[in-house]
Amino acid sequence: MDSKTIKLKSNSPVFRKFVTDLDAILSKVYAKDVQGNPIKDTDAIFVDARDRIQNLELNFKNGYPITPFNVWVAQDLVKDEIDSLNDEDEVRNHGQR
Repeated sequence: MDSKTIKLKSNSPVFRKFVTDLDAILSKVYAKDVQGNPIKDTDAIFVDARDRIQNLELNFKNGYPITPFNVWVAQDLVKDEIDSLNDEDEVRNHGQR
């Protein structure tokens, strides 16, 4: 099994959609711009991903959407994704640590 493969055990469609949407946002983040410079928290790709995560909703049957992530959590998730991409790149270029 690929280390990136997760088999969800829950049946909640709301949770599954939320996780899928979050994953889709993070999977479009990259660590470097077209010139090869590291992405900064002021770059458009970072800000867009952060804002999209912050606005992700859990939509339950009661009709009141919940946005569980504040700006700080959303920012940390984007930073974590970039750090992970950099770690993968380092391993790929220099071998295991």
